[in-house]
Amino acid sequence: MDDLLWRHYRPKPGDVVVDAGAGQGGETFSLAPMVGPTGRVIAIEAAPAPFERLSELCTNNGWHNVELHQVALAGEPGSLSMSESEDWVAGNVFESGSVEVRAVTLDDLCGELGVTRIDWLKMNIEGSEKDAVRGMERVAPHIAHLTISCHDFLGTEWGRSKVRVLEWLQDHGFSVQEHGVDDPVLSNYVYAWR
Repeated sequence: MDDLLWRHYRPKPGDVVVDAGAGQGGETFSLAPMVGPTGRVIAIEAAPAPFERLSELCTNNGWHNVELHQVALAGEPGSLSMSESEDWVAGNVFESGSVEVRAVTLDDLCGELGVTRIDWLKMNIEGSEKDAVRGMERVAPHIAHLTISCHDFLGTEWGRSKVRVLEWLQDHGFSVQEHGVDDPVLSNYVYAWR
């Protein structure tokens, strides 16, 4: 996981990290102890079933430094209809769905939470990353490191996000590197830093 997620930056005690697309808590499980009691993990998951398991994980481990938010990151606030399934690819906001979720911008969420800096942001939100970055205008100068999983490998038009994400990062002054391997999933991970 180090080479996949923390290729350019590994969170440390006291850091503020955003785990966007936290799912059932796979990365949160590592992040909570990494940032320690003086750090913050802002775990964002829109889908109800994974969010419930994420909540249970945090409760069972007594992680008081993890803040849970059942919202979808988007380019503008509102609500979105999403599909939900045990199959992680099926849980997205692009195919017709029966679950309504609150959509927020990262700018607004950070404002609500009093977040003034993000040391590391992980984003893995099933193709929505191209829309979510549009809602990060105010917070962008305060993000030090990012790891974004783009979903071009899904082979769907809605999943194609890498070009737009790369343009946004470069337009906002980030240095950018791709994973650089011949693997359909790994080659769509993007790393950025200031």
